[in-house]
Amino acid sequence: MPVYFARIEGRSEVKIGHAAILRSRLATIQSCNPGDVWFSRTFAGNRADEMVLHQRFAHLRLNGEWFAWDDVFNSDLGLIDLGSMGPFPVLIKRPPKSEHTRALHSQTMRASWAERRQRGAA
Repeated sequence: MPVYFARIEGRSEVKIGHAAILRSRLATIQSCNPGDVWFSRTFAGNRADEMVLHQRFAHLRLNGEWFAWDDVFNSDLGLIDLGSMGPFPVLIKRPPKSEHTRALHSQTMRASWAERRQRGAA
């Protein structure tokens, strides 16, 4: 499981974590933050390596897995560096349904509900 340093655009904190699927984890962190999120560094490692980094940077800890940014995060940390990752483009939302599609959907739902009520009464 890779270890990562997550950064948020416009913020000075860094999150030290690990994840089996980095892209999925990045999406999860992004969903909780208004700025673009990216992994400034990723490393070949595991939970134990993450814990070592937490202890090593304990003096910079803000809360939980979040730490105050320091240039030391760019130094050689003794792990195999896999590079950076993200931010990924936001998925484009589906366009809203047309009036015709909405009316057709409503008509279908009303017919379905009426059919269910008839079955229940019989």
